[in-house]
Amino acid sequence: MDDQILLPSEDKNLRGAYREYFIMKRKNYLAVVRDLPELWDCFLRLDEIWARSLDNMRTVTEKERPPLIAMFRHSHQQFRIAFELGFATAITEAFGAMRGSINTGMVPTKSSVNQPCSKCGLERMTAS
Repeated sequence: MDDQILLPSEDKNLRGAYREYFIMKRKNYLAVVRDLPELWDCFLRLDEIWARSLDNMRTVTEKERPPLIAMFRHSHQQFRIAFELGFATAITEAFGAMRGSINTGMVPTKSSVNQPCSKCGLERMTAS
């Protein structure tokens, strides 16, 4: 039964302890989606908000904005990864990814409110 949860290529290539880890992670993810539909719906709604915001940023005329938009996109990717990890019950890893999402997302958010902040925020992000 465990092998039914794997795709054919995963079934062929995963082995040993990592195979067991991968199967458990996938089972946990599916169980959370199945057993906590409200949480899953909340994630989907938040993801839709992110997607709409990113779609609104498609047309950019200011030369300072593309790096900030790239950071916002990266923050969204980290947000998705954090939820995937959380749903797979990898809570400490999810916390780290979500923290990265928040940190990365704060720079473009602050710079849209306070233009001088974008330069210091970009310098801080590139220094690490």
